Amino acid sequence: MTKVLIVLTGAKEWSLKNGSKHFGGVWSPEFVYPHDCFTKAGYQVVVATLGGVSAAIDPASLSLGLQENDQTAVDFQRDYLQRLEIEAALARPARLEALDTEEFDVIFVPGGFGVFQDLGGQSSHREDNRQAPPRREGCGDAVQRRVCAARRTDR
Repeated sequence: MTKVLIVLTGAKEWSLKNGSKHFGGVWSPEFVYPHDCFTKAGYQVVVATLGGVSAAIDPASLSLGLQENDQTAVDFQRDYLQRLEIEAALARPARLEALDTEEFDVIFVPGGFGVFQDLGGQSSHREDNRQAPPRREGCGDAVQRRVCAARRTDR
């Protein structure tokens, strides 16, 4: 079975060079759609953060204007995020440092400003040019490209 590690940011804020703060968190569609795709494909999915801290969803990522005015997309994401198993995964993710990343076939890192805060310099997430797992029905090109980009280089 294909094992997928989804590494989320636990940073609630992003510290800018000028000292100001910007809301961090995970960008909803970059987590929801891939997670949905991976689970529907039958992959084993583990969600983790540095330190196992909870992962917040950036509220701006659920705004209608940033979802191309697609209320159906916003509703789907909100409903998905309210599933008990998703709420639990976000509230109590695995501790990234405690995982053996060699056990995973794919390491996927969804976006959001918080990623720059807590994952930016981590060596456990490097890009390479490996091919993505076989395309699955319902998985968009953006998911396929992100999976390729997040696969480990030393496997």
